[in-house]
Amino acid sequence: MASSSSSSTKRKQPDEDSKPSVYSNPDDPTPPAEKRVLLSPSNTTQTDHDSDSEDFSDEDFFEIPTAAGNDSSELVDAEMPVEVDMQNSEMSNLTSVEISIGGESVVEKPKRDLRYERAVQRVLHKTHLMLLFKCSQIRNNWVNDPELRSIALSLVPTRLNTLTSKSLSLTSLRSLASSFCKIFPSSPLAPLPSSPSSILSQINDTLSAHTPIHPDSKTILFVSQCRALTLQTRLIASLHPIPLSLSIKPPENFYPLRFWTEIYVESEQVWVPIDVSPETPIFNRPLDLEPSGSLKSRTVFSYVIAFDEIFSVKDVTRRYTAKFGAQTLKLRLSSHHHSSSSESSGSSWWDKFIWLFTPATDEISTTSLKESAELDNSQLREKMPTTLVGFKGHPLYVLERHLKSREVLFFDGERKGVGRFKGEYVFARECVKVVRSVREWEKLGYSVLEGCVPVKWEKRRKGKEKMGVDRDESVEGGDVIDEDGDVEMVDEEKKNMVPLFGEWQVEEYRAPNIVDGKIPKNEYGNINVFHPRMIPVGAKQIRGTYVKQAAKTLGFDYAVAVTGFEYLKRKMVPVVDGIIVAEDAADAIKEAAQMIEAEKLEGERTKKRIALREIWKKLLYKYLVKQRLQLKYGK
Repeated sequence: MASSSSSSTKRKQPDEDSKPSVYSNPDDPTPPAEKRVLLSPSNTTQTDHDSDSEDFSDEDFFEIPTAAGNDSSELVDAEMPVEVDMQNSEMSNLTSVEISIGGESVVEKPKRDLRYERAVQRVLHKTHLMLLFKCSQIRNNWVNDPELRSIALSLVPTRLNTLTSKSLSLTSLRSLASSFCKIFPSSPLAPLPSSPSSILSQINDTLSAHTPIHPDSKTILFVSQCRALTLQTRLIASLHPIPLSLSIKPPENFYPLRFWTEIYVESEQVWVPIDVSPETPIFNRPLDLEPSGSLKSRTVFSYVIAFDEIFSVKDVTRRYTAKFGAQTLKLRLSSHHHSSSSESSGSSWWDKFIWLFTPATDEISTTSLKESAELDNSQLREKMPTTLVGFKGHPLYVLERHLKSREVLFFDGERKGVGRFKGEYVFARECVKVVRSVREWEKLGYSVLEGCVPVKWEKRRKGKEKMGVDRDESVEGGDVIDEDGDVEMVDEEKKNMVPLFGEWQVEEYRAPNIVDGKIPKNEYGNINVFHPRMIPVGAKQIRGTYVKQAAKTLGFDYAVAVTGFEYLKRKMVPVVDGIIVAEDAADAIKEAAQMIEAEKLEGERTKKRIALREIWKKLLYKYLVKQRLQLKYGK
């Protein structure tokens, strides 16, 4: 290391063409790649003048090895960095840092927040899906345009004018579709329809100049023709929203809507799909309507919706895809009908959205109920996937490697699979069961049977309270309680871990009885009421602002009811909902709480009256002073 006397020597200025590092020494002939750079750990920036007049010891520096050599004795003097104003310089706006070591540069890019990006992608998917749904609904309204219906009806061949829903057969329906396709050629390059009048304009151009019309216009006109013949007809729309996955990129110039027709043939009691957009219609071949392609092509069906004449809708996606469980479900929002996890509870967002446009339960026809049963059976008849990706999340089949951390395989009898995939057993999805902690079962109104051995052990991670696992559930000190109440030692590996139990190891929670009006409490003086079954026998939960004060005033024993926990201000806090008291004391406490509330309200009214009286008093005083001054000194 250079001494302090050498630092007073005047340094040679580098040429303008050369670009030395701020940490390089121009007087040292050693190449930069063979040096070890010394930096001061101090955050104080100094100029060259300040550094020449300051002494530094070896303890004021730390070493950074460069690309060449590992000899710690090769240390050189380094200039102090030039003073930089970070607030006013361009460096304050940098989004990445570039580090140059030994002539090589390494750029540190900002990390992607994938969780945020996935959340944004999900919102975009929902928004685009609703917009496509509304666009299809508007086109279904166009079908009922009177002028469009009259023109469509005039194009029906004479031999088919007498068609009705009761006399309709597959042969006559095929003839109707073929004759319609011969009249109107279609092309995706034709203008998109924007209103019923634009469709009428395209019809006139086609009939006069034989120009093709857009496939959407052709389909809408055919649906209008069939409804004009009083046939039970639905407009089918395939919606292709922005994909949920960040890895799927939409193809260029991709049109996210496709339409075709479904007509109910009463004699066969089936819905017959017909696509009249090509020259030869695709008749009663639902699986031929889906284009071939992978998940990333975005052309496969994900949402296929049927719109009928009374403006109700139905999800009929399962009819048009042979790989609903293995492929289609990965493109859709989760549904409680198709969810691969037994943890799913309640309807998904998509189910709730579709429910808004379905008729009431008493208005659902027998035909619709039969169709729903057929769609469910078609999913059960789906073949086993032939790829590893197809098994992941499949609603019917599962590989043991794809089980989630809270899932296990449970069999009533012998462990048995339904097949093999590349030497690995394939199990039915119904054998997959969810395991939960003791606290989570209590929230559902169940208690774990005594003497049950945990199915799994879950390591308690930091922040696990957000997921419903509380700190008091983990095993600390390496012991658990057996059925006799004795302490049983566990392995060292299971310390600070949460035991998980299955649904076959629980029973309905049996709440304790109250004795002499005393409410059983926990160590915190409260009572956990995660489920109504957890209320003690002979007790009652009452809610209100002043029930706690009323019970304390009357001298009745009570316990604050804790119904859950929430994550607030970076910590878990209990959610309180009323108190638990004896049933015979509940009415008296309610009346007392009402009286206390009435007294509080009356006190607040009295305070407001006094405050208003003071305001009027000041106002009148100021008015009288003003009047007196006006009389005495005014004109």
